[in-house]
Amino acid sequence: MIKKSNPYLCQKNIINASLSVFDTLDSQKAIEAAFFERRCVYIKGFVGSGFSFRIAAAFQKNHQNLLLVLDNAEQAAYFLNDLERLLNPADVLYFPASYRQAYAQETTDNANVLLRSEVLKKISGTKKPRIIISYPQAIFEKIISQHTLNKITFKIIKNTVLH
Repeated sequence: MIKKSNPYLCQKNIINASLSVFDTLDSQKAIEAAFFERRCVYIKGFVGSGFSFRIAAAFQKNHQNLLLVLDNAEQAAYFLNDLERLLNPADVLYFPASYRQAYAQETTDNANVLLRSEVLKKISGTKKPRIIISYPQAIFEKIISQHTLNKITFKIIKNTVLH
């Protein structure tokens, strides 16, 4: 009897083997040192998904939070897609702007407002390391403080009656 292998596990093994190739490179060590010394780093010169592979390798090795601020929403979405394929998708979060158009605050995108809330909840409610991907327009928006959010939030529990 021939046993079929799980294609997902095979793919993950290939990705992990590919990411481990970067461990010996001096340039990768420099990238990791810069990231994990808690400094702001500007990196350029990568082509295609090269940057995504380097970020994924650094994250797997050091497993600390990373905030990636890309030039715009399109570029952020591109890197989000790459990193979700290279890592566990639950480890990669997207923090979008809540407005459909820049400087048009009356046209909020409810889906993006929900995404922003979920990202803030995930990074404040756990110590699990994550990669947060965003862009300047999203980062510069004001957000509610954790204290205020806790104050105005109430939980609804199924099959529970409030008096």
